[in-house]
Amino acid sequence: MNGDLLVQGGTVVLPTGPERLAIAIQDGRIQALGLDARLSEAGEIIDATGLWVLPGLIDMHVHFRDPGLTHKEDFDSGTQAALAGGVTTVCDMPNTVPPVTAASAFFEKLEAIAPKARCDFALWAGGGRTEDFPSLAAAGAIGIKVYQTRSTAKGAAYFEELFIDDDETLLAVLESAAACGLPVALHADNFALAQRERDRLKREGRRDLRALDLLRRIPATTEGMVKALLFAHHAKAHLHVAHISLSAPECVDWVREAKTKGHRVTAECPPVWLTLEDLDRVGPYGLPFALPREEIDVYWRALADGSIDALATDHAPHTAEEKNPGWEDVWQAPTGYPAVELLLSLAVTKMREGLFGERELVRMTAEAPARILGLYPRKGTIQLGADADLTLVDLQQSREVRSEELRSRAGWSPFEGMRLRGWPVMTILRGRVVMREGEILGRPGFGQLVAPLGRAVEVRDSKEQREASAAPKSR
Repeated sequence: MNGDLLVQGGTVVLPTGPERLAIAIQDGRIQALGLDARLSEAGEIIDATGLWVLPGLIDMHVHFRDPGLTHKEDFDSGTQAALAGGVTTVCDMPNTVPPVTAASAFFEKLEAIAPKARCDFALWAGGGRTEDFPSLAAAGAIGIKVYQTRSTAKGAAYFEELFIDDDETLLAVLESAAACGLPVALHADNFALAQRERDRLKREGRRDLRALDLLRRIPATTEGMVKALLFAHHAKAHLHVAHISLSAPECVDWVREAKTKGHRVTAECPPVWLTLEDLDRVGPYGLPFALPREEIDVYWRALADGSIDALATDHAPHTAEEKNPGWEDVWQAPTGYPAVELLLSLAVTKMREGLFGERELVRMTAEAPARILGLYPRKGTIQLGADADLTLVDLQQSREVRSEELRSRAGWSPFEGMRLRGWPVMTILRGRVVMREGEILGRPGFGQLVAPLGRAVEVRDSKEQREASAAPKSR
């Protein structure tokens, strides 16, 4: 058959498992899967011999800081990092300036980032203005983010407009989101309990980096999440628990039990890696996802068995100037670090330890995020008719992480010097090669906004078109 691109010779990870197949691509979609001999003609042929071919990764939780906080990151640098890491779709959180709590802010953000986007993207909205949820859904928002916490640390991107700490508003958000068909992503906490513990630790002189982990040992995050589980079930809403490793370890058991009862709950976890001992070396740059060593495999095993559905990095860059006060006082450093470019390599390195296989790798990095966000089977899978989003990875390649080679504007990584195994060598987005051997080929503006399948999305004119239509007409 004729086509635009043929990927052959690699091991393709299909929904049914790995197979040696060729993939024929035409007009940005997968047109055929089969043996090399049956897919004969293409404009370009890619030899994937010795490589694994995965569905393009989806990072459903990133903070690309655009608009308003672009000194940390912007959509150009962030999507370059994504493509370098084999990520073809990112989902950006609403804590930008202005925060995305209404359709007007959604379109303002879209206008700022779309010309810079090198990979496909979705946008979360947030806040408690439930009257705006229908217009946000129509605009294309992928879901609603709920923050049950706040921070006063310099550089922290927690905004009052996104903070919800009363039960009435939380239940209203879940009910309204359900009515609009939007999932609700939860940053679980009980702010009053957490602040009480934080004040106690400060009185005792605890300003060391490990003090932050003690906030996970009190009932605050468990209370916040369990209450949201109860409310979501009552509202018939889809609750998605964000970065569950920030919560008490028992929260994994609560999610697992809720699933067995048929509740609409999903969860994500960052690729947990750093230990509390690592904080002695990387300092505030490792906050907030450093864990006791014995807990790290707990989360990976929960990812492997599906109790936790998806890997999501919570890519959250800050400047070194913002982070450095944390060396002396942990409460003065914003939490978060850049990780989207290392998502695949961190996961593959864990896979090579025998904790899970290639099929589970694809489920947690592509298929589950696509299903949770309503993008499946357009995204997250290699099958006929799907977007031709592919990540070609060399499972044998071993490299040290070097910050100067990473694309994030932050310019640093808590994984500096660590040797990871399994690196993407090519990223294909909608049938176009957008990264090859570390070189970014995707151009700004090639990335597209994606919204849940079946939802009608409002089309907005460009700023220039709106200004032209508003201009007085000559007579």
